[in-house]
This record gives sequence, structure tokens and C-alpha cells, in this order.
Amino acid sequence: MQSEQFEFKSSFHVDSHPNLKNTTESPFYSKAFFQSLEESGCASSESGWQPYHLSYRTDDTQPYHFLPGYLKTHSYGEYVFDWSIADAVQRNGIRYYPKWVCQFPFSPIQLPETLTSPNVETINDIRASLESVSQFSAQWLYIPEHWRETFQETGGLIRDSLFFNWQNENFASFDDHLATLNSKRAKDVRRERRKVKDLGITIHLFDDDNINDEIIERFYPFYRLTYLKRSGHSGYLNLEFFKRWLTALNNQVLIIIARANNEDIAAALFVYDQNTLFGRYWGSFVENQLLHFECCYYQGMEYCIAKNIPNFNPGVQGEHKARRGFQPYRVPSVYYFFDRNIHRQIRQFFSQENDYMMDYMRELKDLLPFR
Repeated sequence: MQSEQFEFKSSFHVDSHPNLKNTTESPFYSKAFFQSLEESGCASSESGWQPYHLSYRTDDTQPYHFLPGYLKTHSYGEYVFDWSIADAVQRNGIRYYPKWVCQFPFSPIQLPETLTSPNVETINDIRASLESVSQFSAQWLYIPEHWRETFQETGGLIRDSLFFNWQNENFASFDDHLATLNSKRAKDVRRERRKVKDLGITIHLFDDDNINDEIIERFYPFYRLTYLKRSGHSGYLNLEFFKRWLTALNNQVLIIIARANNEDIAAALFVYDQNTLFGRYWGSFVENQLLHFECCYYQGMEYCIAKNIPNFNPGVQGEHKARRGFQPYRVPSVYYFFDRNIHRQIRQFFSQENDYMMDYMRELKDLLPFR
């Protein structure tokens, strides 16, 4: 389906998106990411993530911009969930799926801030065209903040999520970061790190040319373990996906493996670009929260300092992030429900939810440990 300003495609082809940044930029907004998802079968009709990608332009003189889109038959892997809405709708005999979702699959990652927003007319035309293929709704998850106003003009319902960010203020060492904290929190961080070391746990970092199939295979059981503990399944992404994606990105990947008694006991995966380190997956054979903080937060901070990466996104959720210097901020998503009455009812629900989110963000900011 297409017009002069936008078009949809049911699979990702490199040659169809010449303007898409390659792996020198975002590890998510990259050919490697989308190809790996589809070629591994992780994003497919069988997995409930049927590719239905969107390309758009703001006027006839501009190149097309690519956005990842999917026709979904469930709400798994989105991280800003609509299960309660789907259940309420389906209890009233209305089909909720398939729905069209724009996002990086299985990743609560914001679309690049550098992308130009579609204009109001194009958004309205895209929404109208989606009514013929998406059963009930169109959802744009984790859009850039500067898109908010344009989408609100079209009647889109804004739903905010909380993200976290640590800022590397040109630190020369981890001690420079600790110097920005109040004395109690700085002392607590030193104690937490010392306790991990006292247990005889060693931390090993792998990046650049050390990212290979062997290291990825050592990481993968820990990815699966976390999902088995939380959800009873082995995760959304298979080993083939990780091998394809991470080996293509090897100079943008950090894998941390913790060892004790000559055995791997925990692992964490990060990917990064010039601006941000993204903490993505973690798993451990031992129940030790301090080991989690060491591998997922403190080692990431040290890596940003060593690599001169200005920002560190550790993932969503958790008061423990704010207590360790990760500042909360809001990220908008936009929903269009094609039934006008339901759209109006959900508007009130989202408004109340966003008010709660702002209150919670203020509470989290009070927990920040800075001097």
C-alpha cells in the first residue's frame, strides 16, 4: 500500500531503504538489526510480528524515512503494555488483533531523535490507510519527544513511559562520578562494589574483535534464564538472531561475564553508538542484587567513561536506578483507536495514567543521590 508521501512493505530489504543508517550509527536503527530479526524468524507472521514497515517523506523533494512497523496478533515484547485494554475490548465481543505497531521489536528503545516527524496530513493519511489492515488500532511506541505536538494535533492519544539516563560529565574515572554524589551514597556504592569483589567474583569485558560466536553462546543461556524466571518461556529472541546482529555490530557491542570458581555465573549485554550505551539483557545463576548492580550499572558507567560515551540508558523500570544516579525522563507513545467512542474513553484513562506517571517521576527525582 502506498501514496506519494508514504508506503508500506511486508518485509525488510536493504536496497529498499538507502537512507537507513548503517551500523556506524544506532545499533537498533540499522540494517543489521532488522535483517537479523527477519532472517532468524524472530519477526515473522509465525511469531506474531508480521513486518509491515513504513516509509514516509515530508515533501516530494525529500528522501523517504524508514520506520519499523508490524502487524501483531498479541501484545508481547512491547514493554508499554495494553493487555488490559485488549481484554476489555475482547470481552465486549470486539476483535482487538491484528494491530499495527511501530517500534523496535522486543526493545523499549526510543525512535531516533534525528528523524523528522511526518506532517499532520501524512499522519492522517497513514492512519486512514491502516484501518483496512489493522483490526482496531495503530500504535507508535516510543516516538521522539519533538514529535509529540504534531501527533497530538492529529488527535493521537499520548501515553508516557519512564526511561532512565546516566550522564557522563566528561569524567576521567569512576571516582569522578562518585564525587558528584552525596557522601552516604558514594560510600554505599564503594561498599557494594567491594562486597562483590570479596566474594571472589571476577568481571570480564568482551568487545570489538572479541565479540564472536563463542562469547555470544556463553551469554545466551543467561538471556534465556531471565525470561524463564519471569515469564516461564525462554525469551523472544533466538541464538541465531544474536549471532547475526552482534557479529555484524561487533564494534558496538559489550558483553560482560561474571565468573566464580572458574565458571560463568552471570552475563550482561550492552550495545552502543557514539551518543549512548544501551543496557539490554542480564541473567544470573546466583541471586545477588549487588552483582546485578555491578554488571549492569557500575561496569556500564566505567565503560562510558573509558569510551567517552556521553549517555547510558540502562533499561526501563526500577527505583534502584534513580538511587544510583540514573535520572528519570518521560518518553511518549501515540495510540489511535479506530472506534471513536472507545478512542474517547481511553483518552481519559491515558490522561489519568500520565498524571500518575508525572507524580512517580517527581518521587524518583527525590531519590537521586547527587550533592
